[in-house]
Amino acid sequence: VAISLLDRMREQGLPPSVIVYSAVMACCGAEGRWEEALQLLAAMKAERLAVDVPAVNIAISACARGRAWREALLLHEQLRAWCSSAEGRRGGQMLTERTWGATIGAMYKGGQWRKA
Repeated sequence: VAISLLDRMREQGLPPSVIVYSAVMACCGAEGRWEEALQLLAAMKAERLAVDVPAVNIAISACARGRAWREALLLHEQLRAWCSSAEGRRGGQMLTERTWGATIGAMYKGGQWRKA
């Protein structure tokens, strides 16, 4: 339902914001549809929206719910690298407890608790 509402927004000429995308990603995560959450994150980047740490945290949490630990770990590493970049530092972006917790949770749920 959330994705169809996102599509209706677009049809009506309303560009979705990071907040709207994040809400839809959270819905996907709650339903265990982590692949769709990652597709939405990619769409945000393709639309050149200012993807922020909370949005990526939501995607990592969606991966955790789906036991997609590899994807969660990849997002974590990409986010860490971005936060360390000049652009990330300029924007005041930094990993949060939620970032670490969601990634560790994904590792645990994916049976990789020793690696966490």
